[in-house]
Amino acid sequence: MKMSVKLSRLSLLLKKSVLLLTLLVGLNTSVYCTQPIDAGIVFSGYLPSSIFWLDNDNLIVPGVAIERMQTDSKGRRLLRYQFSKRSITDMGSFGGALCMSDGYIRFWRPTPDTEDKPLTGQKRLTFAGTVDSIVEVPPPPPLPRGASPPPMDALRGCQYPYEMTNPAWLDAAKESGRVFKPLKPEHGWLEMDRGLPPAYPIAIHPPGKEDRPIPIDRSVLQPWLDQGYHVVFLRYEAFKDAYLLGLDDTRGAGDDKTGKLWWLYSDGRLEEIVTYGREGNWKTIRLNGLIPAKANLLAIGTETSWPFDKSGLYRQTARGDLELLAKGWLASKVLSPDGCKLAFGIDPRGFWVKGGHTFRLQILDVCPPAK
Repeated sequence: MKMSVKLSRLSLLLKKSVLLLTLLVGLNTSVYCTQPIDAGIVFSGYLPSSIFWLDNDNLIVPGVAIERMQTDSKGRRLLRYQFSKRSITDMGSFGGALCMSDGYIRFWRPTPDTEDKPLTGQKRLTFAGTVDSIVEVPPPPPLPRGASPPPMDALRGCQYPYEMTNPAWLDAAKESGRVFKPLKPEHGWLEMDRGLPPAYPIAIHPPGKEDRPIPIDRSVLQPWLDQGYHVVFLRYEAFKDAYLLGLDDTRGAGDDKTGKLWWLYSDGRLEEIVTYGREGNWKTIRLNGLIPAKANLLAIGTETSWPFDKSGLYRQTARGDLELLAKGWLASKVLSPDGCKLAFGIDPRGFWVKGGHTFRLQILDVCPPAK
């Protein structure tokens, strides 16, 4: 009898050991994800592009180094943050209109005699060049009264629209009402459906091929187009050498209550990434808050119903639910060129704050270290 009890206990212990080993193996093979690193920089995150990766280790951000806030009252500075060394380099004063394109940078600074004045009282000097060789350049032409400056295109060397030279066929096609979006120069142009808003991409026009496009298979998108879905963003990601395409039904009238993400390649291929639902733990996630990094799907939560503030950065677990990585209101997210690091601004206080938000620059590494 005693021997039987001992064997039974031994069998139970072995089962528990096997189960524990299985769980450990599962943990070891799960998606790698560290805690975010605080860079020691605060910045304004209300602009869509407040952070730029220079390479996989260096960030450019207009902001203020926290350790200098008490002793340095010069306002926003152009800062370079090196992730591997956790170091900050001050690159001088900063005014606005920052753009980066493959190591090329363009922005304006206030003149030395006006940098202490409010933004409306500052005189501007325009600078451009590589990060290690920034020089003053002629300013853009003056705008008509009340007009907003056109955006610079980070895919095209931070050029303004009036600085771009289009092929003759493209200008002729635009005159007939066709709609195009510029891709990287080596990829050409993306032609969009003429709907309002442009509903979906229909072809890619490679450079040097006149008007001989590569068609995009409409049937892949058709189930969502039938529900009134349309393109809400198109964003180039270097680690895939492809464009992140998001279709969503902003009216909420779609039958399946989902949004859709694809990779769009320069040869016209569409690769499905994820369909997300608007129920359960995904209910507060919006399509532009999904971040398909190289090793994990990240998501920005925007649930701010008082008094329950669930805003923050989440990751999708192996079970398909969401795990909170950083609590707070997020702004200005951007992936590194290799897709392994996410830089973002976060106000740890959440959405409900008195006055304006103060965003801290943080970096999350989602790729396992090289063995």
